Amino acid sequence: MTHSVSRVMAVLALALMVAILALQAERAESAFPGDNGKIVFDSDRDGNREIYVMNADGTGQMNLTNNSSVDMDPAWSPDGSKIVFESSRENQRDVFVMNADGTGVTNLTNNSKHNGGAVWSPDGCKIAFYSDRNFVSHDIYVMNWDGTGVTQLTTDPAHDYRPAWSPDGTKIAFESDRDAVPGVSFREIYVMNADGTGQTNLTNHAADERGAAWSPDGSKIAFQSQRDPGRQIFVMNADGSGQANLSNSLLTFSNEAPAWSPDGTKIAYQSGVSISGLRDIYVMDADGTDQTALTDTGKERDPDWQPTGVAPGGSCGGESVVWGDNNCSGSTDPIDALLTLRYDAGLSANTGDCPDFGQVVDVANASPHPWGDVDCGGDVTPVDSLKLLRFDAGLSVPQAAGCPLPGSSVTVTE
Repeated sequence: MTHSVSRVMAVLALALMVAILALQAERAESAFPGDNGKIVFDSDRDGNREIYVMNADGTGQMNLTNNSSVDMDPAWSPDGSKIVFESSRENQRDVFVMNADGTGVTNLTNNSKHNGGAVWSPDGCKIAFYSDRNFVSHDIYVMNWDGTGVTQLTTDPAHDYRPAWSPDGTKIAFESDRDAVPGVSFREIYVMNADGTGQTNLTNHAADERGAAWSPDGSKIAFQSQRDPGRQIFVMNADGSGQANLSNSLLTFSNEAPAWSPDGTKIAYQSGVSISGLRDIYVMDADGTDQTALTDTGKERDPDWQPTGVAPGGSCGGESVVWGDNNCSGSTDPIDALLTLRYDAGLSANTGDCPDFGQVVDVANASPHPWGDVDCGGDVTPVDSLKLLRFDAGLSVPQAAGCPLPGSSVTVTE
């Protein structure tokens, strides 16, 4: 009887540990090259999660948000001047941005569904994030730095979370449960091109793997994994090869949410006793040695390292236009479809201040396309007219991954 009770207690303890691990935060990060500045993180030491900042040695810890709502998942801009984060301060989970000192807080997403896990593109012009705004699953989206031009990159019926932009801007890593056993929330690390194409599983392991973080030179990706005892920080080459355990801590510890230092020599992460749910911010050398705690409250998560000594970002360039508004009238209407048909028929089609039909333009976060190529098929065809008519009629308009939806704001450069 005693042995039976012991076995039951052991099973319950294991189940509790798994449940707690599943609830722990897991950050995806994009490390931008530069000098090592401050470390931003979130903490519930004041009774709710707030965004804090501290020096790289753990001193000077300061609350930036001071808000009664949940503020979490901070990420620095490439020049270290701004921070994006997730907040519930407007009664929904939205992506916000603020200056490095906590001023100038602005809601970027203003959407009724969950929007979070935001990270900047290396040029500072785009922000990737995940959202369940399609009412089906969480997918990866990208938007302009000011919140305009929202474009969906992944469309898998499974859940995709936590994007992380490669330092050269060509790739986005993310985590997905699309390969999980039904009913099990284990995830894998994937990578795709910045336009959503070429989605590839990098980790290919039965364990739960989350929180991809690029090294500043783009050659490696750190992530957290349960394949070894506890939850450990691993590193792999950018193509998924050479996977190795860096943290190698005790079975009872969870090490999560890695974030590289801008100079590539260190990795910040959160760590603590798995079953307790308590976490502090740690730093280790990039080879896993010299693991050092920077905080001691047990209530810290989601570190990200500020790049300094970087020139401020310049103009993002381009012009914000409505996708499908072929004559730049300010919105899509049946005239845009008519103009497309005239062009296809070889007749004159006045596009006003817009580029000429067929002129190749650069569309932010998508491949270059001829003007008027609404479905991103590579040419202007009657299908583009049909899609515009469907949009104007309030019907659904299926688009390829990475292709903007008609009516959405995009940045275009001729």
